[in-house]
Amino acid sequence: MTSHGPITTWAAATLRPGPPVLLPAILTPQHLWAEGFHDEPVAEPAGQVSDLVRPLPDGSRLHAHVLPDGLVSMHRDRWDPRSGPLSLVLHIALETQMGRVALAIIGATVVVRAVRALSA
Repeated sequence: MTSHGPITTWAAATLRPGPPVLLPAILTPQHLWAEGFHDEPVAEPAGQVSDLVRPLPDGSRLHAHVLPDGLVSMHRDRWDPRSGPLSLVLHIALETQMGRVALAIIGATVVVRAVRALSA
């Protein structure tokens, strides 16, 4: 992996899991590739045209969305889904819209079954 450059160093020290931050327009995907980011072919659609990611030593990762106008937004994923099965499950369940919907459905199913069991 390429050593940390200034973008990665700033992002790793500053970004916490949560909403993305729009990077200055002068920063392009080429800057990120030069710092060890790589293309992520599997990502939840959020209006981006491509995704770039860079794993971090603490098990999280930096995740950049390349937007249709060429700007780049970046956020930090608490769990790098490529670092192992547990991280994959945690990332999908807690950091994606699809995962949150699935958890809500599972939660509602558990509640309905518990109410039915108590009513019987």
